Amino acid sequence: MVIGPVNSARLDKVIKIGFWHAWIVGTGSMIADAILILLIFLGLVNFLDMPLIQIFLWFFGGFVLIYSGIECLLKANDIHLAFSSGRESLFKCFLTGFNISISSAYQCIKALF
Repeated sequence: MVIGPVNSARLDKVIKIGFWHAWIVGTGSMIADAILILLIFLGLVNFLDMPLIQIFLWFFGGFVLIYSGIECLLKANDIHLAFSSGRESLFKCFLTGFNISISSAYQCIKALF
């Protein structure tokens, strides 16, 4: 089993905040996966087979990976562990899981198979 972006975010939340916040991140991811499966069922795959759309997705995905890699390298020495006692709202945790899942190519491929 591969640890993807959502499980990584869940591990981060459970260590820093607690179980319920991590569970809500997973719930947001599950709702996003259901939406992706519904879109695929309704014919999104036919839209993604268009060459122009594939080129856009490749460039956009490459840009996101390069940007996040450079950002991680620049902020590597700036790590501060701030343990909070649930200051982050459950809705924000839900949106974290939802946004990661709905925008991640890994999650889209996982929903396909």
